[in-house]
Amino acid sequence: MVSALCVTLIVLLQCILCYTPVSSFEVELSPKKPLFRVGDRQELTCRMTKCSEKMTFSWSNLEDKPMYAEPQRSSTGSTLVFKSVSKNIENKIQCKATCLGMIKQAAVTVRVYSFPKVPVISGHDSLVLGKENSLTCEVSDVYPAEHMTVEWLRGGKVVRTQEGKYGIESIQSYYTFTPQTNDDGESITCRATLSLDGLPPEERTREITVSMAVLCPPMNTVISVSPNNPKENEFMNISCVSDSNLSVYVCRTTNACGRQTDNVTFTVGISSFKVELSPKKPLFRVGDRQELTCRMIKCSEKMTFSWSSLEDKPLYAEPQTSSTESTLVFKSVSKNNEDMIQCKATCQGTSKQAAVTVRVYSFPKVPVISGHDSLVLGKENNLTCEVSDVYPAEHMTVEWLRGGKVVRTQEGEYGIESIQSYYTFTPQTNDDGESITCRATLSLDGLPPEERTREITVSMAVLCPPMNTVISVSPNNPKENEFMNISCVSDSNLASRLVLSKMLDGKETELVSGDGPRVSVSYDKANLNHSGVYVCRTTNACGRQTDNVTFTVGTPPRNTTMKNTKDDGNVYTALLRRLNSIDVIIPVIGMGVLASVASSLNCVRKAARKGLSCLNKGTPETV
Repeated sequence: MVSALCVTLIVLLQCILCYTPVSSFEVELSPKKPLFRVGDRQELTCRMTKCSEKMTFSWSNLEDKPMYAEPQRSSTGSTLVFKSVSKNIENKIQCKATCLGMIKQAAVTVRVYSFPKVPVISGHDSLVLGKENSLTCEVSDVYPAEHMTVEWLRGGKVVRTQEGKYGIESIQSYYTFTPQTNDDGESITCRATLSLDGLPPEERTREITVSMAVLCPPMNTVISVSPNNPKENEFMNISCVSDSNLSVYVCRTTNACGRQTDNVTFTVGISSFKVELSPKKPLFRVGDRQELTCRMIKCSEKMTFSWSSLEDKPLYAEPQTSSTESTLVFKSVSKNNEDMIQCKATCQGTSKQAAVTVRVYSFPKVPVISGHDSLVLGKENNLTCEVSDVYPAEHMTVEWLRGGKVVRTQEGEYGIESIQSYYTFTPQTNDDGESITCRATLSLDGLPPEERTREITVSMAVLCPPMNTVISVSPNNPKENEFMNISCVSDSNLASRLVLSKMLDGKETELVSGDGPRVSVSYDKANLNHSGVYVCRTTNACGRQTDNVTFTVGTPPRNTTMKNTKDDGNVYTALLRRLNSIDVIIPVIGMGVLASVASSLNCVRKAARKGLSCLNKGTPETV
């Protein structure tokens, strides 16, 4: 007895010492709340604690998309390496670890952000006094933009705030005001803040501060002649030179804000030399090869020419000079060629000059409308008209036309190259197939009419739910052993799915289905089992519609029993069947043969008129 007790205690002690609780295993993922910057190399590390045995790891995506990462195994854990973080890696990622056959898992949500650049302010260095001006602050390569706030600050106070929107990568904020003289030299700040939980403070905010330059009309303009009374063959200097030595000299000072003039009158000899530039009002198309030609008139001697920019910038052109003229060649016009260009010509020691303003435009493509081929009936829809590679965009107008009437107008804005205009409306059935036009017009003086306007017209397609869904049975009143057809038809202006079903035990049981306007099922010999409720269901991208029909397959009476009691006290039973031939079988059983025969013949005569057979049975016999 004692020995048995000791053995039991030893076994229990070994069980206690050998028992290892499975629940002590844990899976840890680090970092726990990953927020990765676009472009960085980042890692997720998975470890299983309290496991001294061999472990296995696996990674999976809980949002059913690629992980865009590479797992790397070590002796103590597994690391998921993102070589270059992109927006695609935003995901919920799970690590599953196995130790001693026990599986544990943990998951984290990976978030991504991008905010690499300091904002850029433009327009601050060319403000016009007393006129409404717009400053632009652009923050590029932002993600997620809907979490960004852009603020304008003057004197430390916020004067304008703008929130970012979902789906964009570049935020442009505008600050509009009318500058005064005391605004010249004042500082203005654009501050962009990305508000994300877990984002380091040094990554959260970027700002730029610039000084504003307010352009004012010219002041203190003076023209002077030295000496005061010039004589022939003497040296003479005019501090503000006009284009010819006439008796009245005018000095006109002009800048972006205005002009001021002064004049002086004196008499000197007149030079007949003159410089001409052609074309006089150049308007060049981007991408074209163009030329400016400079000539000096009434000079029969050797001439020299030189070209310069009056706006202190490169010419981006190549001069070609002959004995009588000089040509400035623009091999491929670009926006950089916009400039005020001067040609100076010298003949017999006398120099003359002329200048023109070169303007540039770009309008190479017809507008593109999108969204017109997938309008949803009865819901608010947006059509988009995009005009790309436009310059200068602030001179463009985009119009939407329906039935020849303008229903929406949008003006372009300075500094953009692509204009997107939206037309929002709720389409009805009669809008299907209707035409809509997007017309873009570039309004520039000197632009040829054929280059001024481009438009596109498209037909709208309104997607409707199925209509006129009908289920029918042919023939209308089917009878047993006859051919029967059940068909389902529907109208839809886009791909639809038809399903023909029968109700069995309160549920729809599919009989046939297909794509298109019609499905059907046929029976060569209808029977009573084909009776019931049939349902036709049509579905497309916009909705569904159903119809149903109930019918019973007609069958003649069968196995009809008639009972009759005769005067002799016997009960006779007649079993009526449908006659399939001219044969009549009349079994007669029981007592009173003559009465039975008479009764049977009477029954036969009646039954023959109805297509039935008569079987008499006398009690107590059974047929």
